[in-house]
Amino acid sequence: MSLMLRSLQANFAYRFGFTRLPYAPLLISLEPTNYCNLRCPMCPVGHRAHDPSIARGFMPRAVFDTLLPELARIRPVIAFHMGGESLMHPDFFQMGQELRTAGLRVRLDSNAMLISRDVARRLIEHPPVDEIYLDLDGDDAGSYERIRKRANFDRVVGNIRHLLSFRAERKQSLPRIIVKGIRYYRLGAKPGFPDSYKALFADAPPDEYRFAWADYWPGSHREDLSSASAEDGALYQVPPANSDPKACELLWSRLAIGWDGQALLCCLDLNRTALIADVVKSGIMGAWNSPAMMDARRAHISGRQTEMSLCANCQQIRRESPSLLRRFKLLNTGRNASQGGERQS
Repeated sequence: MSLMLRSLQANFAYRFGFTRLPYAPLLISLEPTNYCNLRCPMCPVGHRAHDPSIARGFMPRAVFDTLLPELARIRPVIAFHMGGESLMHPDFFQMGQELRTAGLRVRLDSNAMLISRDVARRLIEHPPVDEIYLDLDGDDAGSYERIRKRANFDRVVGNIRHLLSFRAERKQSLPRIIVKGIRYYRLGAKPGFPDSYKALFADAPPDEYRFAWADYWPGSHREDLSSASAEDGALYQVPPANSDPKACELLWSRLAIGWDGQALLCCLDLNRTALIADVVKSGIMGAWNSPAMMDARRAHISGRQTEMSLCANCQQIRRESPSLLRRFKLLNTGRNASQGGERQS
């Protein structure tokens, strides 16, 4: 079934409150690892990297090999990202190439710290992914390094510039490269990706720039921030949200699979508080329509989402978000988009 048809089905199922879904997920967040080289305050991993109650590891080859045939059959978009830096996985390139060989469209989200010249060459010469999303937050070196703790601004900018230049020299259109940024909200501040950052890539611009304000994640993120450093707590501000939550569209469109093959209720549940199924045993579609997943959809459409500990503090369900039809368009970001365009997300 095509992604477009599934998107239409998802829109219909969401509007009419179906809980058992006859279609496969539009997108699967596949987590190669939940280890990260950074400690960002806007990410739950930054606060609980050493929490012994959170299982951390690298996706075993046996788990990936079990998932691959079903992924090839149901053909979702694959997002290599969730709670860690995917480039830390020793088999990242092979996994990506096998997914693409199976006909799947694959994305990578990276903080760019590990994109050395050799890694850049491998990403461009034999792309394991169709799209690369690179993080460049704040609006100057100081604000960047306050947000991306343990990262180095000059190194990241140099890594991104080399990757873009190498692709331009080879006159390739793939992988598409999107540079995206997060900033802390301030009343009256102008949204958008900083022009000063765009100037850094004028010689070889990315396909697109994206921007978002920092936000609270589901679960305990807000409480973790309040107990963090005084500087982080004071700086971390998010835009105001509506008081009335809506049903989360992601429950009808997206499935998250952790490094160990455990499916999670939400791709933002980086503390792994809502495991719903062992996908190695249940299969992807078994997890997608597991009792826990259907119960969550039922709670959301009946207005009881704030009774769920994971969802009670979530800001995403209190904000305007793209319709599922627009999400389909975002999943199929135009390959003919002009270079250097900007989207607020």
